Amino acid sequence: MGIIIFFLLNLSFLPIDSLKPHMKGYGLSTFFEVLPETFYCEILDIMKDIEPKRNLIIAKLSGANLEKTGIIAGMSGSPVFINNKLIGAVAYAWEFQKEPICGITPIYEMLYPESFPKMRNWPPRNFNLPIALNTKLNEKEESLFNTLFPKNIKPLFLPMGGKESVDKEMKIDLGYPVGGLLVDGDLKIAAIGTLTYIAKDTIYAFGHPFFNFGELELPLILGKIHCVMPAYDNSFKLFSPVKEIGKITYDYQTAIKGVLNKEAKKLPLKITIKDDEKKEEYFYQIVNHYKLIPILLPLCFSSSFSSFTLGMPLNYTIKNKIKLKIALKDKIKTFEYEKLQVSDEAKSFTIFDFQNDLQNLLENPFEKVAIKEGEIESYLIKEKKSVRILDILLNKTIFYPRDSLILKIIFQDFQGKLFTKEFKIELNLNPGQYSLFVGSFEDFFSLFPLREIKNFSSLLDYIKMKKPGNLLKLAIYSFKKGFYLKDKGYSLPLSLKRLKEKSQEEASPFTLHYENNFSFDYFIVNSKTINMEVKE
Repeated sequence: MGIIIFFLLNLSFLPIDSLKPHMKGYGLSTFFEVLPETFYCEILDIMKDIEPKRNLIIAKLSGANLEKTGIIAGMSGSPVFINNKLIGAVAYAWEFQKEPICGITPIYEMLYPESFPKMRNWPPRNFNLPIALNTKLNEKEESLFNTLFPKNIKPLFLPMGGKESVDKEMKIDLGYPVGGLLVDGDLKIAAIGTLTYIAKDTIYAFGHPFFNFGELELPLILGKIHCVMPAYDNSFKLFSPVKEIGKITYDYQTAIKGVLNKEAKKLPLKITIKDDEKKEEYFYQIVNHYKLIPILLPLCFSSSFSSFTLGMPLNYTIKNKIKLKIALKDKIKTFEYEKLQVSDEAKSFTIFDFQNDLQNLLENPFEKVAIKEGEIESYLIKEKKSVRILDILLNKTIFYPRDSLILKIIFQDFQGKLFTKEFKIELNLNPGQYSLFVGSFEDFFSLFPLREIKNFSSLLDYIKMKKPGNLLKLAIYSFKKGFYLKDKGYSLPLSLKRLKEKSQEEASPFTLHYENNFSFDYFIVNSKTINMEVKE
């Protein structure tokens, strides 16, 4: 069977050993709408063994206005033929080229992409991957999105239009514009390229990786090209999605591979944002992959918020209720938690914290988790509800073991207004020196790191308790090891630093005697401590 397949393949493919400099041929790519056009190529040379099992065909292209535009972002995957036999796909180009010279991935390397090592920093050759979006990412969103890619892959962000319509009976063929759809709905994100080869219902495209994730499941879409935008550094195609035509199943160094007429699994997400005046709902379909969800779900949330707050004042507070329906080994449960978000507060919950929560959930070592659907409900207050603790006062500084401690906290809000709150703590302490902590959870966990996460349940508790924002923490502790430098914080001796991976009891230089949490209407910016003494 292997001999027969090899013989059949060689009827339509030309191996690189048969290629010689100055051989001429043609290629197919779409430069306008959906139907491919012909461009021409001349082989310059073959670079063999540039990496393990890897070769690269160097060719000069012409026609289709390529002399003026150079190699175009979105041409990746464009099939190239010599003597009417397929040799590979246009895959690589270089910025600021003076002539349209490209690197072609040989077709035999594309047909078996899973045979190549799945190392994310391979290949070392750099290239731009055109990413079409129907919005413009802000600086934080772009930074988050870039974490998806290995260092050698640079996303090239391009504008994308809404869904286009074409002849429903159109037959998909070589050279057609295709893409991998990451997000659909009120936000659309897709990587774009060209279809290289079809074998029955199996397709091959791009000639280079998407993320180099290996096996995955992404919607495969047909696209429409509006025009080619010439540029000095990288010319590019303006792309809009047409329809879903299958799913991508492999993402490796030499190609993406997929199946036609199969639907990829997606994660439905609903985001509701309201204030005292209006309510907006946003709907998304996100690719269901454990490495992509922690990036794409926060991006959808950020995009919804940007749309809702367009033209609003910069100062705001958001109360977020996050609900995730998760599938575990033997059951489906709803995981729900709340976070407070305040503008311009460095310690406030951000899309990067959201990313970290989702990564902890999906890549945990305790249970295999799949998110089935997500829902976020956000209530926006058009003011910055943050407070700073100016001072803390005690009814006295020397107590007896069963005394009542009266704590008075003086707060100052964002507008400078002062107010106070009182708390009563019934002591049950042995004689000794103690410190009272009053403030944010974030600062408290710098003193008392969360206990070692030993199971899935404690992981969920950790996600809930990290950066809640509006919980006031009260705690009484005593010194055990280490020392405190005024205005510098707590320093651990080297022997304790080496225990940082161990449990709290082993690694903390303090002993905790009392702690309590109080829900608050404000985001707490800072913390204070005060010393106290308990006598017999």
